[in-house]
Amino acid sequence: MKYRLVELLACPEHPDELLRVMGATISEMFPCSDDFQIPLCSIGCGYLGNWFIDIPASLPEHHRLDCRRCLGNEIESATLDCPICGRVLEIADGVLLSPDPEPSDDFELPPINQKIFNIIEKKISLKPGELVLGLAGIPDSVIEKWCSLGIESLLIENDLSRIIAKHARTCTSGAALTHLINGPVDPGILRDEMFDVLVMTIPITTLSGTPGSIEIIPPLLRKSGRAVVLFPRAASRLKSDEDRKWMYEASIPEGFAGYTRSLFHVGDYDVMILKPGRPASIKDRYPDIELPDK
Repeated sequence: MKYRLVELLACPEHPDELLRVMGATISEMFPCSDDFQIPLCSIGCGYLGNWFIDIPASLPEHHRLDCRRCLGNEIESATLDCPICGRVLEIADGVLLSPDPEPSDDFELPPINQKIFNIIEKKISLKPGELVLGLAGIPDSVIEKWCSLGIESLLIENDLSRIIAKHARTCTSGAALTHLINGPVDPGILRDEMFDVLVMTIPITTLSGTPGSIEIIPPLLRKSGRAVVLFPRAASRLKSDEDRKWMYEASIPEGFAGYTRSLFHVGDYDVMILKPGRPASIKDRYPDIELPDK
């Protein structure tokens, strides 16, 4: 785990406090050579343990932010603590562990292949410097490609052995912009308005207490953020494409009322893309309603 992850997480009860890294065992690697804007973090520095507005007074003389060296440090074990309530998250084998390791849903999702993401990347115009929150099983080849393009990702997966193996590969390849969490996790630990793109499946299996719900998406995204929702066709008993479309539309929360939607089918999934756009008119949202003449 990187210190970078501290900015992206929060105590659900005290989101205004920066989590503290305590009792850390660090593996120091070479400074990160990836191309990114410095400072990488936007509101605070987990390495120095302070918000940016407070850092100038806390920095020793002649000291400066060194993001490349920070990303070259791997936290192998530690705890993330809330300074107010003492809530603790454990880090082991370089991975933030789930406090509730039992999967939140027993439904086995079909594998998500490279072809799906080739289409998604074009439709959402994924750009270097953007941050992706992955709540689905994104293939390793996609993550490696994103990292090489300067696209940062935070991935949550329930299979601990798989995510530890993925962590080992990212360390070997020097993929400093890939962050890993063992799920399922409380969605409240994810800090609001930090992510440019969110990729998830319905049902959600990587977040606790949210079976089938996507109400958690709108607050997590920045104003320009886009959401990619993958619906496994096997999970629906509806055979008609039109019926499935209406079912998917009904699952979209009111927080996305101003987003444009596009739906397409690839392999075992129906994929819905949600992007900020003009607010939908009553006629757009309810085409069968007859409106009075002006």
